[in-house]
Amino acid sequence: MSKRKVLMSPYARFPKEKLELRDYLAIDRTVLSIDRTMLAYLHAALALVALGASAIKVFDSRVLQGFGWGFLVAGVLTLVFGIARVREMRGRIREAVGGKELPSPPEPQQETRPAQEKKPPAEPPPLSKPAPQVSPSAPDQARTP
Repeated sequence: MSKRKVLMSPYARFPKEKLELRDYLAIDRTVLSIDRTMLAYLHAALALVALGASAIKVFDSRVLQGFGWGFLVAGVLTLVFGIARVREMRGRIREAVGGKELPSPPEPQQETRPAQEKKPPAEPPPLSKPAPQVSPSAPDQARTP
């Protein structure tokens, strides 16, 4: 039986009574920025690999194919570096929260408003100019200059 890691709470190190909604949102933005950073590394790596593969396939010159292999290696290294960087940042967040369970953000306060009367939908405004009528018996008259 394998043990699953419990998601560490970025809110856990703060007293729940002192957290406000903006604090929850700030912590969530930090966590989401790590995911966005990983996608940026992936995007750059794929672009470099595609450029390298295209250069290898299209060009006959050894010099340009060498550049293609260089771009291919740079793409793979970018992906490896990005994965390592994201893992490092996630580890820092885990250290910061201390491994406590994730509390849910507070529910927003519901405002109580008196019931409002429903109004019928408004009528559309009349057309300012009616469309010209073409008689079906003489279709060529509409086209004469």
